[in-house]
Formats: sequence, C-alpha cells, structure tokens
Amino acid sequence: MTTEIEARVRLAREIERGASVLSSRVVEAFLNVPRHPFVPAFYRRDGTKYVPTRGHNDEWLRAVYADDVLVTEVHGVHVEDAPDGGVTGDATSSSTAPGLMAEMLDALDVRPGDRVWEIGTGTGYNAALLCHLAGAGGVTTVDRTGRLVDAARERLRGVGFEPAVLRADGAGTPPLGGPFDRIIATCTGPPRSCPCGRTGARRAPASRRRSRADAGRASSAPASWTTMPSPSGPASACPGPSSGTAARCTTRRTARPPASRTTRAVRRP
Repeated sequence: MTTEIEARVRLAREIERGASVLSSRVVEAFLNVPRHPFVPAFYRRDGTKYVPTRGHNDEWLRAVYADDVLVTEVHGVHVEDAPDGGVTGDATSSSTAPGLMAEMLDALDVRPGDRVWEIGTGTGYNAALLCHLAGAGGVTTVDRTGRLVDAARERLRGVGFEPAVLRADGAGTPPLGGPFDRIIATCTGPPRSCPCGRTGARRAPASRRRSRADAGRASSAPASWTTMPSPSGPASACPGPSSGTAARCTTRRTARPPASRTTRAVRRP
C-alpha cells in the first residue's frame, strides 16, 4: 500500500526529472504541500460523460499524485455535487498538471514576502504552493463562484494556510492587498491577451511544451506568455510593485481544462 508521503515524493521527483530547469525552492514546495486534501474527488471521462471518482484508496491516491490534470467541475457542477451517473458538458475547473504548475511557479520567481495575486483559485492547491513560497499573508487568490472559493478556503485552512480567498472577477479591478509583486492567472482568458490588458503572446519553445491527448487534458499546448506591465499603468491594469520595478504577470490561455506552458520571465536581481 502506497502512503501519501511516498506518493508525494514520487511526484516531486517526476516533476524535477521532467523540467528543463527548475529551482530547488519549487521542488521543495511540492514535497511539503500535499495535493490530496484539495482533490478529495475528481471527474474521469467516460464516453460523453464526466463521472465522479470518490474514495480514498490506492487507485485514487495514484491518480491524485500523478502529473496529470484532474477535472473538478463540469458545466458549473462541482464534482462533490455531481450524481454518481456523471454529468455532460465542458470542463470548467480543474487541478492543473503539477509539472505545468511547477514551471509556471518557477517562471513567476516568487520570493518570501512577495505579495502575489492569483487569478483562478480552482481547488486551492496552487494557492497553497504560493503560500509556501511567499507566505500566506501575502497571497490573494480569486475565483468566480462561491462554491469554488468556499471549498478552497476551507481546504487551505485545513493544511495550515490562510491567504485571502475572494469571490471576484479576475478581469476587473485588482482586489485589496495590492500593489502586487507577482500576478499569476490560471484561468481562461481572451485569446492572446493578458488580464492586465496587454497583448502579444510568445510561443513557448518546443522543448517546454507538452502534448496531451485524451479528454480531460489539453490536446496541445497553446501559446502562453509573460507580460511585464508598467507600474505607471491605469488602476484597472495589473498594478506594479511598490519598489517601482515591473510586476511579472504569468498568464495561460487555456484549452479544456486549463493546461499550457509558460515562457521563462526575466528574473529580478
């Protein structure tokens, strides 16, 4: 029988092997922050339906700690509210593949004490990793529905983190808690544009892209980009950090469910 600790160690090793360059702090975050409290259930694709998978057993644990996307909401129906027979529709929320999350977090270059705004709370797992990297007091995460936000807040508290978890439109005015040193969007947005209003996507190099074939995963890696907006921009744009240097905004344009690769941003000194 595989223990949760063993599964977590295997995932961290798989992430480290699969990345071209990855900081030790990011790998450490995946070793220290468990994924299973954030995905007690998830959907599996079965023909035209998404069928809920529940139950804490070996098969469930292996799936949770695989480097794979786990769909958690379909057409607005959270997996924990789904009938046993499943639901039809489009995947509307998921826990992103950990390998992709690691590369995004590495590109974001979060430092202890940074103020971070995450657009797209989802399960809360990525917010937990951000809390480990920056400190929970500096993390603000938003999502579009009360169901997602309430569940994520409870699960974050369950693993010892209490960031600001808010129901809000990530494309709107930045929430209280700014200005932010880092901004990361893990949600669907307008093609080739950033929530801050900037455009001009850059394709990730082929060596940093991954193809995913079956339902519940992206069929290809869409363009993804890092934008560094000016701190002198309008209040509704991504706010620059108080130091006066450019904020880093790592945005993913998504397929169904969210999955893509990020380009590496310039690290601050």
